[in-house]
Formats: sequence, structure tokens, C-alpha cells
Amino acid sequence: KAAARELGCRYAPDALRKVRETAVQHGLPRMQRLENVKGAFYASPKVKGMRVLLIDDVVTTGATLRECENELRRAGARQVFCAALTARRPREKTPGFD
Repeated sequence: KAAARELGCRYAPDALRKVRETAVQHGLPRMQRLENVKGAFYASPKVKGMRVLLIDDVVTTGATLRECENELRRAGARQVFCAALTARRPREKTPGFD
């Protein structure tokens, strides 16, 4: 809500919601995280044609953001931008992470 106010954007907390409980992501391998969140979110059709800024608190593998973005696009969002307050550095060497 604060980010929307600072950016001059509309805040729409009901545009995306969790519709299925999931196991805790912490400690799950990447592939299990992707499966864990599959189908766990619902995007309202009111996002059709909109540009959406999706903000997550922590990104580790990006599984939750990826699933939310996919659901927003299925609902017709024109563009989806993702941001995170913090990210955890992967243990394995990944291009782009020094």
C-alpha cells in the first residue's frame, strides 16, 4: 500500500489472492517449490489490459513470483513487473550473482 502511494499507483489488494494453502517453501528444493505453488493463486479478471507491479517480501528461487505472474497474465494483465524487498543469494554459483 505504501509503495503504491509513493509511486502514485492504484493499490488493488484483491487483484491477486491465494486460493490454496501451500507447504512452507523454506527448505524445499527449487523444483518442489515450483510444484508447491502451482495453482495456489487466483487473479481477478479486472487486471485485464492493466500493467501490474507485483511486490514480494523475499525472493529465493522466484517460484511464488513466477506463479503469480503467470496467473496475472492468464487473467489478461498487459504487463507484469516484479519487485522484491530482499533476495537470498543462491548457494550455487549462478550467472549474474558475484
